[in-house]
Amino acid sequence: MSFRSFVPSFGHGHDFVFTNYYEDPMCGIGGVVYPDPSKITYLLQPILETLNHRGNRALREAYSYKSTEVGITGGKMARSSIGVAAIDGFLDNSSALKETLEKRGYQLTDGSDAELVLFAYEAWGDEFLQHIEGSLAIFLLDTRSGELILVRDRIGKCSLYWFQSPQYFIFATELKAILATGAVPQTYSPDGLAHYLFLGYHPQDITPIKGVNKLLPGHYLKINADQSIKIKSYWSLSALCRKDLTDPKNILVQKFDALLTQKTCQQVPDAPFGCAISGGLGSASVAYYLQKCVSSDKYQAYSVAFQGENMDDMQAAETVSQSLHIQQHTDIITPSDFLKDFVKIVWYMDEPLADPNVIASWRLAGLVPANEVVFSGMGSDEFLAGHSRYTIAEREISYPEKLFQAVMPIMKKFILPFLHAFGSSQTFDILQRTRINPVQYEYLKKNAIFSQKELQAATPRIASLFDPHLYLHRLYKMSSIKSTIASLKYLDIKTKLVDSFILQYERAMSAHGLLWKSPFLTREMSEFLAQLPEPDRLTEEDTFFLLKTLLKDKFPSSFLYRPKRTRKDFLKQWVETGHLSRYFEMLPKGTLVEAGIVSEKWLKEQLKSVEQQQKSFRQLWSIFVLELWFRMYINNPMTSKAPEISIEELLS
Repeated sequence: MSFRSFVPSFGHGHDFVFTNYYEDPMCGIGGVVYPDPSKITYLLQPILETLNHRGNRALREAYSYKSTEVGITGGKMARSSIGVAAIDGFLDNSSALKETLEKRGYQLTDGSDAELVLFAYEAWGDEFLQHIEGSLAIFLLDTRSGELILVRDRIGKCSLYWFQSPQYFIFATELKAILATGAVPQTYSPDGLAHYLFLGYHPQDITPIKGVNKLLPGHYLKINADQSIKIKSYWSLSALCRKDLTDPKNILVQKFDALLTQKTCQQVPDAPFGCAISGGLGSASVAYYLQKCVSSDKYQAYSVAFQGENMDDMQAAETVSQSLHIQQHTDIITPSDFLKDFVKIVWYMDEPLADPNVIASWRLAGLVPANEVVFSGMGSDEFLAGHSRYTIAEREISYPEKLFQAVMPIMKKFILPFLHAFGSSQTFDILQRTRINPVQYEYLKKNAIFSQKELQAATPRIASLFDPHLYLHRLYKMSSIKSTIASLKYLDIKTKLVDSFILQYERAMSAHGLLWKSPFLTREMSEFLAQLPEPDRLTEEDTFFLLKTLLKDKFPSSFLYRPKRTRKDFLKQWVETGHLSRYFEMLPKGTLVEAGIVSEKWLKEQLKSVEQQQKSFRQLWSIFVLELWFRMYINNPMTSKAPEISIEELLS
């Protein structure tokens, strides 16, 4: 459906609607603030066109007020005498909020989540965010003051990107929608790429495009009529992590049981739904607790695995389905169909992601019938310390780091003053290391794609832009969290969970017309779990303590105590059988080498044999993904639809 142009109004809001609406919580939102009304160039049109894959594709609405355009695709706006609002996502507390607002005298027209958000703002001003719970991104245009308010949910299930120049302020649910305007240069961010190559994703507010930012979870942005910006936090995870619940373990288990029941049942929709079962305890617990809300024949299970790589996960998922008597649908990814749709996947993801499991997320979404709601255990590993990466076995400090920490008191007293006489760079480096928890530093390095030395060899031009010490300083609130395990959980929740795991899930589900929910990512649940007391040292038996206690009579012990370990050699055998070798061998003639981002000499060293390619699989895979992303997001004009092109055609 073509986008009908409209004339912006001066002093009064002007809106148009394409069709009637039904409530669809998976939407795309975007908007533009111009310097003044005479400079409006209708950049909203390509934004909404590019977001048209989100939600009901026949629905679109826009609104213009003075020098601001805002719009939504796949849903509807709410409007009142004070302005307009729209959300991507859904409220968890809509019933309670509706009751509160009606008691305060507000007359709701349709009781939609967007209307509840708008009236909550009218009732409480900026404090309205303390009354809202859910997985959502919001725009709210206050026509009284001309202020535009953008909000991102507490954990970061929904994304919001924004860009500001002297000409425009632009925001959208997805990065590609901002680029589709043509008003933002498709210029890569060297700092962003350095972070990606080390971590495998773009953390926090960093993006791969120069000048484009992500709004941080738990924050809101307010832009005034003069385009001055104010960004503030309205929720603090670190403050919660600094607290410890003092209840006895049996009481904590009871509270967790009641909370998980409540949050699971609250999210059960009227529409058809299913449950993603990965083989871990988190997804198994959600599948089990759904049966406290509905009978097992009311929903189905969906599981995906890589042939010969993680079939034990599939077997564990089948154990869950059989134990709960749930019909299960499965998909086995093979070397021959591994890269099917991969160009399309990279386009939908918005940001390059070096996690090969993005393919499993995509295939999982493809298993589920359109318009269903999918439940998952997302967030359980991080909030409940359910992964072996938190245990003693996987996070031992290296000998050099132990030695460095042992001599640190002597260095502080005698060596640092001496170094001042010869220059500050060495002193600064050592000072950074003295302020970093060695366990956190080693944890970061062990989970990285490249070591600093490898990054320097592979990408000498940008390697210095990522410093793990400075990166940990960026998350300075970790230092106030006393427990080592709690600090590692905090690090993952603030970065990898949001910027890799949630991002790929959200993009895959929205591309397939699905909405997904996780009880572990609700506000009340995350606040409870963040305050769980954690030890400094965690054993394998300690992981998922609460869930193991609750589910001990529901599943076999062989499943309950199955360790969830890091697979460091994951998929490396597919270099040859999955045809990856021939794609890797095209990289030395690729754009990244031509642009001077990746060293041709280093690449050729890694490609000299299949064995070497397998050894360097994670690094080569991350560069392969970046090469595909670069060609779509940097080298060519942004398309409003996923390109129908093969990997060979894109790389040629």
